Amino acid sequence: MHEPKLFFKMVRYQLKSIKYDFLPNPQDSVGKIEIKITDTVDIIRCDEQEIEIEIKRSIRFMPEALFTLDVVVALINKLDTDKSYVFQDEAERNTYVENNIKHIVDGSNIIQQVSLLIGNITSNYGRIPIISPPDLIIDSE
Repeated sequence: MHEPKLFFKMVRYQLKSIKYDFLPNPQDSVGKIEIKITDTVDIIRCDEQEIEIEIKRSIRFMPEALFTLDVVVALINKLDTDKSYVFQDEAERNTYVENNIKHIVDGSNIIQQVSLLIGNITSNYGRIPIISPPDLIIDSE
């Protein structure tokens, strides 16, 4: 079981960007179209006071069809220094955050908010919404 070493006294979200591009000549949906949803995560800052993580969720179709969508958000966690583990150095803290990034991100509800936003964007003008998973997608490849 995961034993937390970091405790947060404040969690804040920030929408960084949305890029929604319709393809000029989408493929006819004659055959099977797959939706590919991917997440990328970057640790922007990780110090003894705050951890900032940038998350990008992308939606693509295989083969290319309809549109592409990228949503980038920031998760900013202020550490509770009284309750959090005191790491020996910055490298140890960074390694812990990298190894536990899924727990940290999924422990907030930021991905659920991103999923809701994507559903709202894709349902505009009477379209069927795309509901993406409410958890961080970690590619196991």
